[in-house]
Amino acid sequence: MPYPENSKIKWQPYSQETFDKARLDLRPILLYISASWSRECRAYERETLESDDISKNLNRHLIPIWVDSDRRSDLFAKYGAFYPPTSVFMDFNGNEIARFDGVQNRSFLMSVMEKAASGKLSQTPKFAPIDERKPSKFTEKNVLEFLSDYDSHLAYQFDELYGGFGMAEKFPSTYALDYLAVQYMLHGKNLWKKALEKSLAGLENLQDPIEGGFFRYSDRRDFGLPHYEKMLNVNAAIADIYLKAGKVFQNDHYISIAKKNLEWMEKTLLDATEGGFFGSQASDEHFYLSSAEDRKKQKAPAVDRTKYCDWNAQAVVCFLHAHRILSDLKYWEIADGALEFMEKSLISENGAMHFAQEEKKGSLDGCLLDNAWTAVAFLEAYRIGKQESHLKIGKSILKYMVGELYSEEKGAFMESKSSSTSMLLKSDLESNRILHHGNAIACWALITDFICTQNPNSLEILKKVASNFLYVHDDLNTTALFAQIAGNLMEKAPTGK
Repeated sequence: MPYPENSKIKWQPYSQETFDKARLDLRPILLYISASWSRECRAYERETLESDDISKNLNRHLIPIWVDSDRRSDLFAKYGAFYPPTSVFMDFNGNEIARFDGVQNRSFLMSVMEKAASGKLSQTPKFAPIDERKPSKFTEKNVLEFLSDYDSHLAYQFDELYGGFGMAEKFPSTYALDYLAVQYMLHGKNLWKKALEKSLAGLENLQDPIEGGFFRYSDRRDFGLPHYEKMLNVNAAIADIYLKAGKVFQNDHYISIAKKNLEWMEKTLLDATEGGFFGSQASDEHFYLSSAEDRKKQKAPAVDRTKYCDWNAQAVVCFLHAHRILSDLKYWEIADGALEFMEKSLISENGAMHFAQEEKKGSLDGCLLDNAWTAVAFLEAYRIGKQESHLKIGKSILKYMVGELYSEEKGAFMESKSSSTSMLLKSDLESNRILHHGNAIACWALITDFICTQNPNSLEILKKVASNFLYVHDDLNTTALFAQIAGNLMEKAPTGK
């Protein structure tokens, strides 16, 4: 059974009621952030949390709260977690006093629990607020300076030996690779061609050679030693970049990789009955290192059957592009089925919901990323298929975003504004944080709407938001989206993301 069923620990939900109980009982809190696909989480739960001494003391002296990192990506971001498992200790007022990422041994965790229960655990220093830069003006000079700066950073970070960016662990960085493909297509710059080809060659090392599907990322510079979980959003983005690279370079090898990935997504994560895609397939190093024959004797890694709104939207975009590039109606039908599922189960009068479990309606509304991705998916479907129903839904989601999440004063979209009182603290119902990635996807939705409808209001808001992000962020991958959007906006008639 998936954790935390049959747990010795009396896990409580993340809710106002739970935090009120901690305050009433004067008991500190352990917020445990887990992931269904993580082998580290399973080891931490089995060897540490569920041990008799830890579980008994946790039940007796603290309030334990369990959170799924995918279903509650808002909390994963709020508490600054880097990767699950994450253990966040709070005092009885809900103030964070310590946080630990990764697996902790029993003696260490027991020591921290005892200090928390006795009030002797020092409070975590507060992080400096996010740099809220003064908006730039959206001028040709500022855009060209930004693009030049980004190109320099990208060239500097490119790993000439193994491909990808940086000299440590390797992530797919698909937006940055997409940027390279577009820049090569527009300007024929050989450096970008070399960087893209080298990176795609390295990225192939993360593909499961037997069943297909790409693993999430690599712990090593050479794309070796992968984290063996397979995520829907990661695989959708990877299939998309191989499709685009195959088209740009007329490369059948890239197309075959994309097709194999699409087949894996269809076979493993697509809900062929209800439509939509499941979230992920769990990590299982022993299984994935086995031969095809040996795998037949083993149970396949579990699939998280939760359907996430933003990830489903990304899968829709990928299959739409597959239909357009490969001229195969099957991919359109899969994308259209997922859109129907999203309309039925993940969209309400309060915009898009974050997730839906099997045979249940969506939960947790008001998140920017869910709404932005949903708008992108439906507007992109209209751009490719010209069905008015897709345009209507895409525009309604965009209207919700602008009305509820956009700040005219700051010229940017806020993180969330939710009505999900049963899943959030009162103080969390509205978050005014300005997130780099969320605003990038919101800009993608706005430019797609402008391409489809020539809506001047979308263009006006787009330029205001983009002007706030004309700088190279630490996240070079997301910065690639802003670079593409800014470059398109300099054209008289934008034609793509």
